[in-house]
Amino acid sequence: MVHIPYKGGGPALTGLLSGEAQVLFAPYASAKGHIKDGRIRALGVTTARRPKAIPDIPTIAEAGVPGYQYGRLVFPARTGRHPRGDHRRPAERNRRRAEQAGIQQAAGWNQAIDPIGSTPEELAMYIKDELDLWAKVVKEAGIRIE
Repeated sequence: MVHIPYKGGGPALTGLLSGEAQVLFAPYASAKGHIKDGRIRALGVTTARRPKAIPDIPTIAEAGVPGYQYGRLVFPARTGRHPRGDHRRPAERNRRRAEQAGIQQAAGWNQAIDPIGSTPEELAMYIKDELDLWAKVVKEAGIRIE
């Protein structure tokens, strides 16, 4: 596989559709029309579980890469922060919002995302685990910045 450094998702999707690229990690929202029309085939989703909106597309782990999962939406440190620095109230409010049926439906229908909420501590642990995992992958594979 050869990496092609496109200047954004739109050109990358065009490259896939034209045959210039053979594979693409693309957000479902931008690829779903092409998937439904049969112009491209979804091989798997990168999350740990199949999104409710697209239960027919397997996870990457189910498709043959055991343990694979990737995907969390995070925001800059100052986003939604309470003026006095108390991040618990907005975090709890956002966790409750993520569980609301309307939010679940909108995200699922439009983007095939099943929103979850977490505490700041859970997110910090997730990020730490991801950094540890990918540091190990980079080291074991001998990956270098070019």
